Amino acid sequence: MLARAPTMQLFDKTYKDKTGLAWSARQVGTSALNPKAYTHLNTSSSSSGQPRPVGKWEYFLTNDPMGKPDGWYAYDAAAGAFARSIASCSKYS
Repeated sequence: MLARAPTMQLFDKTYKDKTGLAWSARQVGTSALNPKAYTHLNTSSSSSGQPRPVGKWEYFLTNDPMGKPDGWYAYDAAAGAFARSIASCSKYS
């Protein structure tokens, strides 16, 4: 078996660091017992064809030249849809 690419190993480690769960153990709507852990969301349809809840895509802003406070900001609808389309193409979706 070939070794996994370093980026995939880094993704797996980061996912576990953020959620408290291994990628292979993920389930929609679950997180570790730690209340500060991220919750796994899925943006595709379920097996019954019903749409699943869509997560909100955000970015972290620091040192804004216009003076906006540092923090998390939601993408507008078009940028959020674009981010979802990219994420749905990934090997991990």
